[in-house]
Amino acid sequence: MTHGVATHHHTDHALGASWFAARGAKVIAHERCAAAMLAQHPTIIKERRVTPALSALFAGAESYAPAATFSDTFRIDLGDAGAEARHLGPGHTQGDCIVLIPSERAVACGDLVFSGYHFNYEEADLKGLPAAPDALRSIDSSRVLRPGARAFGRHGTRPRASALSPDRCAAHSRCKLAHRGARRHSRAVPGSRSP
Repeated sequence: MTHGVATHHHTDHALGASWFAARGAKVIAHERCAAAMLAQHPTIIKERRVTPALSALFAGAESYAPAATFSDTFRIDLGDAGAEARHLGPGHTQGDCIVLIPSERAVACGDLVFSGYHFNYEEADLKGLPAAPDALRSIDSSRVLRPGARAFGRHGTRPRASALSPDRCAAHSRCKLAHRGARRHSRAVPGSRSP
């Protein structure tokens, strides 16, 4: 893997950044995401290491703030294909981004899209939130990818507008970043916070 995108700073999406960076991947994040990773992750790691149910999961976790940051758009050259990380405005967090893969007509969403689970408003920008799903709907893609679930849209069809309503949106993309590294360090624990 050569690149990873942190779609937002919550540990289930971004804590694996140091693991990928140590193996040569260029880790990319919106500038507000990187700042929040730097500000919040050291404390979160420290707190979870002293929690018996979580200590083993966080034993090897390291705080990391990506040096490759952007404010609006970051183009990723993958040789025979390309991708684009885009900030659609504040939504689930101040530093959300999506990853557009034009050749696949796909967009990977962080926690801007939830399906079968409630939207997490903990750090959401309530005034700005409706604009992010609107921007997501305007992207030419046949598939909206979100971690742990099938893509919205069947047989190459566009996702229904209701699937991208503000109460379900704030783009869920972990991309490859959180699926491997962060999942080693962050697990859903009943009653725990998901920063």
